[in-house]
Amino acid sequence: GPILRLGGVVPAIDMGSSFNYMRHPRTIIGWDEEKELHAQKLVDREAKRLRQSLEKAKFDGYDRFIVFLHYPPTSILEEDSVFTAICEEYGVSKLIYAHCHGSSRFHDSIEGVHGRCAYHLASGDFLNWQPLKVLD
Repeated sequence: GPILRLGGVVPAIDMGSSFNYMRHPRTIIGWDEEKELHAQKLVDREAKRLRQSLEKAKFDGYDRFIVFLHYPPTSILEEDSVFTAICEEYGVSKLIYAHCHGSSRFHDSIEGVHGRCAYHLASGDFLNWQPLKVLD
């Protein structure tokens, strides 16, 4: 079937603004609970929007999905999130995300195949300003 690309979704909590950590090893050294609560509200809202978009796409006959997020699908130290669960539930084949800028932030989220979905960081500086081939 046709491929539907979904975008405009904020991902899992942008933990960079909620806690500080040392690069290696990644150790939490500070936490901002107020920012975490605000971020969780955004996550819940955007997860709902993503689910609604995928439901509508299924209803319209689409069965292959590529999701584009501005932010990473998981937070630092996470392997799974509400977004990875939604990708598994709907059979999303690829999730492309950005926002991780600077080499110290390139590995703040998952990369590669996890479950049935391939996750790709597409931040310009990560890709050395080269385009990411999304489809063959």
